[in-house]
Amino acid sequence: MTTSIRSVSFILAAGLAIAVPGVAFTAAPDADQQSARVSYRDLDLKSEQGVARLRQRVRAALTVVCGRAETRGLNANAQVNRCRAAALAKAQDSMQLAVATARTDTRLAQNTAPSIAIGAR
Repeated sequence: MTTSIRSVSFILAAGLAIAVPGVAFTAAPDADQQSARVSYRDLDLKSEQGVARLRQRVRAALTVVCGRAETRGLNANAQVNRCRAAALAKAQDSMQLAVATARTDTRLAQNTAPSIAIGAR
């Protein structure tokens, strides 16, 4: 039963990732841990609208990675809420750095596309 629930959750999360531009979903080797990457290459983080769009993408990625709380029991809701809080805390510094960098026109050397990693645990 648990495996089928995880499979359905994985399929739903993958579908959400495809439906949300700027969010790339990946499954970690451990089936209980997923991650997502939120791109901000196309956003103007100097504007409040761009920052709001980044926050929206991060919220969507949190749902992809951690699931939805309202569709489960109390213990599962608590687990989802803990996952979301931990993943957001990890992403917060990257979000702040991205906005500060854009607003000060500072260019950092990057080997990858501008994005923020969202991961569970």
